[in-house]
Amino acid sequence: MTESVPAIEYRRTGFAYEDASRHSLGQRTRSAYRLWSVLLAVVLLATSTSADLPAEVQALAERPDVFYSASFTWRCSPETWERILDQPLLMGQLWEAYGFLPAYRFSSRGDTLHVVDPTGLVGDVLLLNRSPGVRTWFVLGKLDHWAVPVLNEGKALFVLTSRPVAEGIAAELQVKVKASSALGHLVLRLARPLLARHVENRLDCNLRDGRHLVETVESAPDSVLLLLRGEDARRFREVFCD
Repeated sequence: MTESVPAIEYRRTGFAYEDASRHSLGQRTRSAYRLWSVLLAVVLLATSTSADLPAEVQALAERPDVFYSASFTWRCSPETWERILDQPLLMGQLWEAYGFLPAYRFSSRGDTLHVVDPTGLVGDVLLLNRSPGVRTWFVLGKLDHWAVPVLNEGKALFVLTSRPVAEGIAAELQVKVKASSALGHLVLRLARPLLARHVENRLDCNLRDGRHLVETVESAPDSVLLLLRGEDARRFREVFCD
């Protein structure tokens, strides 16, 4: 019987495992860190077809290899927040315009958002659920990196729930990640301490920059508009300025 890999759980206060090797992270070489960063990329996106989605989502939701959860409160009105969530491509263009890192590149492919990550991740983000205060996205794709030619399967589920509070919007982001192969599970087991730290650092940075973007759209949309050109500028003006 194959032994399952315990999920790594993060809730701002730390990851739900004890491993002395995590305390030696600062002693690792930069090249080793980059290698493990690529291994993390293996499990963030999946190669799959839309016909597989129900089974894929259920398995991922019930038995993730990695589970991350973060709660945050941002200064944003419920109206602006919902508009932002309904404009993922436009927000992606603003991410590029601000020069945030990683330097994700965004494009639209029908009803999906195509994302290219500089680490080699290439994938499509599918919106599974849209309701007031709730968005669920399923990510499919592949790792396109010469250094890891065989480890290219995984999947991710992002669930964002939010509600209005006196300060603005209180939200919780849950990210569930699952490898698609026995080899991927093995990689997760071997790389677990460093993988956990990398997940924490990457998503914390993304949330910090995301907060700046959201709160600036709320408080100074005209200044944000200056960063855009052409159709992106027209769309932003229509949604947030008019």
